[in-house]
Amino acid sequence: MRFWTGTRGVASCAALAIGLVAICGVSIAAASPVTRLVGQDGADNGDCTATPCATIQYAIAAANDGDTVEVGAGTYVEQLTVAKAVTLRGPNAGVDPNTGSRGPEAIIEGGTGTAITPQAAGIVVDGFTVSTADSGFPIYTGVGDIDDLTISNDIVGSGVRAITVETGADRVSIEHDLIEGDVYGVIFAAGDYSDLKIDANVFAGSADSTALFNDGESTFDGFELEGNTILSTSSIGGTVSDGMISGNSFDVDLPGAMNLQIDLHESTLSGNSFDGNGTTACLQLFGDQYGLDPSNEVTVSGNSFERCAPYGIQLSPGVDHIAIAGNTISRSFDGIATRDVTPWDLSGKDISVSANRITNSTHMGVDNTVEGTLDARDNWWGCNAGPTSNGSNACDAISAGVDASPWLVLTASASSASIMTGESATVTARLDTDSAGAAVDGIRDGASVAFGASLGSLLPASAPLTSGTASATFTADARAGDAGINVALDGEQVAVPLSVVAPAPAETTPPPRPPSPPAPVEGPPVVKPSANEGPKDVPASGQVTVASVTCPSGTCEVAARSPKVTIGGKAYKIQVKLPKLLSAGDSAPVRVVLSKAARRAFAEEGKGRVTLRLIVTASDGTQKTVKITVVLKDKQHKRGGR
Repeated sequence: MRFWTGTRGVASCAALAIGLVAICGVSIAAASPVTRLVGQDGADNGDCTATPCATIQYAIAAANDGDTVEVGAGTYVEQLTVAKAVTLRGPNAGVDPNTGSRGPEAIIEGGTGTAITPQAAGIVVDGFTVSTADSGFPIYTGVGDIDDLTISNDIVGSGVRAITVETGADRVSIEHDLIEGDVYGVIFAAGDYSDLKIDANVFAGSADSTALFNDGESTFDGFELEGNTILSTSSIGGTVSDGMISGNSFDVDLPGAMNLQIDLHESTLSGNSFDGNGTTACLQLFGDQYGLDPSNEVTVSGNSFERCAPYGIQLSPGVDHIAIAGNTISRSFDGIATRDVTPWDLSGKDISVSANRITNSTHMGVDNTVEGTLDARDNWWGCNAGPTSNGSNACDAISAGVDASPWLVLTASASSASIMTGESATVTARLDTDSAGAAVDGIRDGASVAFGASLGSLLPASAPLTSGTASATFTADARAGDAGINVALDGEQVAVPLSVVAPAPAETTPPPRPPSPPAPVEGPPVVKPSANEGPKDVPASGQVTVASVTCPSGTCEVAARSPKVTIGGKAYKIQVKLPKLLSAGDSAPVRVVLSKAARRAFAEEGKGRVTLRLIVTASDGTQKTVKITVVLKDKQHKRGGR
């Protein structure tokens, strides 16, 4: 058959159609994806579809783009070159080695060479153990287009570099892997990358290896580092734009090492935990050192930095538009520090440190060693007195060149200023206001507030701050007096004013009846029924005024007991609206609100009866209890309107 490629006679036609390949007017169905089988008891002949082949490389050679090479358990001593868009599927495909229960492994053993060399776009490696000798390279991409490379659910063993992405690529995903490397876990060697995703892996190399590395010669447009456990240094010197670094656990214990150093632009770093174990620095935002483009437009929020040495966060020369907010930075040498290896000036830089909890630093909470002033207002420093330059109180210290005023303060209050013995009140601690009285939000959840009292109990004894507040319930015992409530956070304790009042003793004999009406004097509290002495009509809101109460002198506490409405022989709960405290000479109505169920029953029956006991206690201990009974009548119902 002769194919004409010119324009005479037949038009040029090497056109690809969906599902068909059109060649000079003849349509040939495109091959459907095929699964090729590989097993320990296979033989390298045929096309590996009906019976397994013996080697993975043979099956790859037989495969076409889009095919799957399914490999059974066992050890395969091979050095694979994958130059087709195929899926290599091991027996543990889809099973995360860090969280799942895996069965027998398919082990690709590369010896002193490279176990897998991807050389095409669209390759997937899923569910294997890939290993080499210490001098080998488990996965090392070759030249050419390796876009859409996916390495997932694999155990990638030791070797010099566990995974090397040698050339730039788009949409590389490294997910749910256990990654070890004697020198590097994952290294991006050269070129530019976009939509790079590194998620839910465990980097288990030795502490003196490097989990993630790029030497600064690359750019990363779209960089997702999420949910990983990283036990050795990570250093990304290339320019990262549109980066999201979240939910990772960085935990390195190596003197002089670093948890993470990175060059970020228009990126967020949030929800991560950093532990320096007292030996390791936690986070360095690259500046212009090594000729890099300084980090710019970065938000660092909602992270925890623990035991970092010499710093939790370091700002390097030239960084700009940096917001550090809502983090917990504790037990570090310096919480936040500026890098002074080369001189630079903070003046004119948009850098802010706010709403952070910076506590228990052994040197400085914030240490600025360069020119200019660092804005560190509205942070919690561990006590209400605020930071000093010499650490003379329970707060963290700050250096010169740090503006820390105003600062967050701990406050606390009770839901009532006075309760009876045996009664309860809610105690609330707040860390959402600064020393100038302004509201501050964004403080990170989780700091534990302790509650204590001397005349009763508080449950829970401690509670985490959530949106800047934490609460506990105080229940008074049988003793009267100052409840002795306090709340504590870090180096601060705040007393909560609350008095416990004993009930007035019951009278054993009634007082003598006066021979004549007494002269008008201030007396006990007055409770009167509602002005309308007849049956009460219930409006659509279900709210009815049933009485009024007057306080003649001092102050009066008002409480209701056993409120209910009886309709058609059935009792329903009701809500009582009344003032909890009245001043001398004040009067107030006592209202009840029928529930929806009560209102429905009332609409059907047309009548009901409200009963409750009103207890009024004057400041001199005089107490009056009045039983209130009010008949409810629906006038419309009476007229047949409902």
